[in-house]
Amino acid sequence: MKSIVLLYILSLSLLTYLFSPEKYSYLYIVFCGINYVIFIVLYFFAERKKNYFCFETLFFIALFLSTQYYPLFVHNQMDTSRYFMFLFDFDENYIPKASALSLLGVGGFISAMLLVRTKQISIGFQYQQLIPLDMLYICSVLSFILYFITGGYAQLASQYSGGDVIESSGISAYFMVLSPVFMIVAIVLNFIKIKTKYNNFKISYISRIGKITVMGILGLLLLAGSRTLTLQMLILIMALYSYLFRPISLKLTLTFILIGITLMFTVGYLRGLKEGSTKFYLSDLFMDLLITNRASFTALEYVDKFDFTYGETMLGTLLSPFPFGQNIAIRFFDLNPNRMMSSLLYTEYTLGSVTTLGLGTNIIADLYFAFGSIGVFIFMFALGFLVKKSSVKAQYSIFSLLIYAIITSYSVFLVRAEFFTFLRVMLWSIVILFIVTRTKSSWKKF
Repeated sequence: MKSIVLLYILSLSLLTYLFSPEKYSYLYIVFCGINYVIFIVLYFFAERKKNYFCFETLFFIALFLSTQYYPLFVHNQMDTSRYFMFLFDFDENYIPKASALSLLGVGGFISAMLLVRTKQISIGFQYQQLIPLDMLYICSVLSFILYFITGGYAQLASQYSGGDVIESSGISAYFMVLSPVFMIVAIVLNFIKIKTKYNNFKISYISRIGKITVMGILGLLLLAGSRTLTLQMLILIMALYSYLFRPISLKLTLTFILIGITLMFTVGYLRGLKEGSTKFYLSDLFMDLLITNRASFTALEYVDKFDFTYGETMLGTLLSPFPFGQNIAIRFFDLNPNRMMSSLLYTEYTLGSVTTLGLGTNIIADLYFAFGSIGVFIFMFALGFLVKKSSVKAQYSIFSLLIYAIITSYSVFLVRAEFFTFLRVMLWSIVILFIVTRTKSSWKKF
């Protein structure tokens, strides 16, 4: 069954892109959208999953909203001036090809997911009691305090306040990464400890310091106006729970998503009332994902005019795990900073220069800027391989579980960012976990 589904998805996604029209065609857009949904249904049917709160469920929905929703339900069907991104001109003739490109990307992702063999074994870890859980949570708190002291928190709050942005010291960005990294490693180890010691989950089993740390830091970030890290941590915790303890059904997963959408609707409606607007559209719920649709059209247009960047636009996130790596590369190789990330190149191409008004990007556009349709397929295939391989090995490997938890926490946000946006958090977390597990004998029991 899997081989038939694989052949169908692989061949249709390739043919749909190869024969995409050069002119605007709503019929072709609908064809791409319908097949996107069919691909997802066939994938879940072939996999016969028990747990639906996983990377691919969230990723499929987010990618659809980020690459297929606008062409299907918004363009030429409603006033898009309410979304600032679409106030800038673009050639609508690229829309059908962009929809086909998204289908090609999801086809590559699913192909890898189906090719990697699934092994169902009893989950088992060798958790050592000496691993300093509370110390990791304390390190997360200390990193956040340093982030606060160096002006990072004030800058974050000013970005969401609508006023002048307060500048912070450059080092604050590293503390903002370290804090969640320590927190992620601690949470993963905490869940493994609960699994091996109790084989059942209760909130009371979580470290008291851990609960204070997570709620305190995420609460402060919410007060500043930032929801990203909070949502990521919630997804990470739910993913660990569903993987280690109790699989979450499709019905319950969709219920959680519906609750999230309802909360987003409420917040959006109240915000609209505050700003004096009484109109609220369904599309407003997905605005953060909706506005990134334009990046795909622009990527196709840019490449037709200037050629691919041949990976230069991926260097920013690829070098991000290495402190000062970007600055060193710029200095020694005379690179243009605005061409090291697709979001910056996209902003510069649209506005004429890079400003504080960042236009963002999406994962398909990022890959197309760099290597075209071949890059979209290969890198999305690689992403699918990483997700599936880590989820299989996570049954017995702490490091694989860490990788799977982190990549799942990025499932929603990865679609509206550069491909390697998760790399720094992942590599730093692996390094910290390696240090902790290899030096555990020197730690006192906390």
